[in-house]
Amino acid sequence: MLGKLLKLDIMFGWKKFAAMAVAVVMTGIVLPYIRKFYVFPTWGFFVGLCLIICALCLYVCCQYFKSNLLGSEGYLMFTLPVKSGSIVLSKLITAVFWINVMFCAAGAAVVFKMQYTPAELFQIISSVDMWKRVIFMLILCNIVVIPIIASVYLAVSSRNITVKNKLLNGIIAEIIAVVGSWIAIRASFWGIELYNDSEYYMSLRMDSASKHEFMTAWMILIIGFAISMLFTAIYGILTNLIIKKRLNLK
Repeated sequence: MLGKLLKLDIMFGWKKFAAMAVAVVMTGIVLPYIRKFYVFPTWGFFVGLCLIICALCLYVCCQYFKSNLLGSEGYLMFTLPVKSGSIVLSKLITAVFWINVMFCAAGAAVVFKMQYTPAELFQIISSVDMWKRVIFMLILCNIVVIPIIASVYLAVSSRNITVKNKLLNGIIAEIIAVVGSWIAIRASFWGIELYNDSEYYMSLRMDSASKHEFMTAWMILIIGFAISMLFTAIYGILTNLIIKKRLNLK
């Protein structure tokens, strides 16, 4: 049943997410040509656009989460023969999926922006070290993004059980989102720093590192990811409990 939920959630608004991904890729294609006529910091513009689109992607997912679980669709959704925890998990996985699509689109845009020749592009694609770096950076980004999504979902659901004043309610929800994200991310990177307090972690020089250093780089990443998932699970459980209380589910 979780698979069917994921399919339903991913299909929701896929056109919006696909359009945002295409916009990121097209920006990478167009920027080198625009710079021939106008001089401006293209990298700054590109990074800013990617951050805005990722934030917009998260906003759309949160709006869907709110309307689908806490809005008028909530009671209908929870009549399905599936546990409420699976529904919350499906929403989380869906948001993570689309955010990672945006990451991949940004990576493709960078490749287009660099204007590699076909031979250079083939060499990059066929490089094992390059794919290791890509996977490394994706995991690193997810260490940050996944607990943020979970804490935002917790904040959205918490608005239904705090105070009746809408303004104060919103402030409390924002505090929960910010503090929850900060604690999870800080704890994840604290685990990384505790394991290996060296500059190698940020250098990502995997191609010239020894086998021991290479394993260390991945091990500290796994530790950080595990801590991140721990906080994500805690926030997900709290979100599920709040939703069950809000809708009087048994």
